[in-house]
Amino acid sequence: MTGASELHPLRPLLQVDEPFVAGWLSTLDRILQQLDAQSPDRIKNKRREFCDLRTEQGFLEWRAEIVVAVKIGRAGLSFAFGDSSMPNPDLVIDQCNLGVEVTGKTPEGVIHLYDEIEAALRDTPNSSVHLVFSRYPVRVNREHRDSIVQAVTTAARKAETSREGAAFSETVDDPKNAGTVVIGIQVLPVPRLGTGHRVTWETQAGDLSVPLSSVEHAVFAIGGEPAKRRQAESMPTLLAVDVTRLGAGWIRPPHVWAQMLRAGMPADFPFAGLAVITPKLDDEDTEIGLAVSSNATAEARRSVESFAEAMGLTPIP
Repeated sequence: MTGASELHPLRPLLQVDEPFVAGWLSTLDRILQQLDAQSPDRIKNKRREFCDLRTEQGFLEWRAEIVVAVKIGRAGLSFAFGDSSMPNPDLVIDQCNLGVEVTGKTPEGVIHLYDEIEAALRDTPNSSVHLVFSRYPVRVNREHRDSIVQAVTTAARKAETSREGAAFSETVDDPKNAGTVVIGIQVLPVPRLGTGHRVTWETQAGDLSVPLSSVEHAVFAIGGEPAKRRQAESMPTLLAVDVTRLGAGWIRPPHVWAQMLRAGMPADFPFAGLAVITPKLDDEDTEIGLAVSSNATAEARRSVESFAEAMGLTPIP
């Protein structure tokens, strides 16, 4: 953390005396040790980016790129970080004539709501909250989150003195969720719930096809962003999307993701291939589901297939 901003998102974690937090930080330390040993070109830029981080989302995007980079190095492929002074991918692998663009930008959703409620309960230690989603949303926007947090805070303060809980709901209508999502909220006058957490949540049993189709739509849409298109045009490029916090994307196994990516990829998709990754804070590695674009040139296809072979992956052609 030498040289890191006082607003760096990891600084508060250094003061937390919890085994799981220590595990996250130890895992990150091992990842960075491997990256230092691999010593790719422009690694200094990544160190500088790390020091300049200000938000949790920014850190998660940065970490996803580093996890993919280290995984590439472990596979025996040499790589360089992209040159930020021009349009090019995050990672460049000369052996395969391929770039890899890693993105983790996700709409604010379940995890953000969870974290905000957790923060709101700090002043009311003798209350807990349980959330029930009618189905897994891709996005819970700021307006709905603020409404829920305000209602939870009011109910939690009352529970501290009266020992009475409360139950209410919030209806979320958002096109990104492909329909209405109802969030049931219970505020309870107890300091911890079953697993020892202040905030717990669940989704009602039901068909996951709509929530997952919303995630697919969000993944494909990233490829159409103008900045991403410019990167794809600079060289044959694989787009790798972190879906860990994108709706219910983490539920689907990588090999199934690969099949769904190939089946649904737009005919004019600008990237040579598309991959889904699911990095976890307590894991140095990440699984990858990969599909080749039908729009890829023969040369670009060979680049993706060469990369997949080196990584031990089976791309869906």
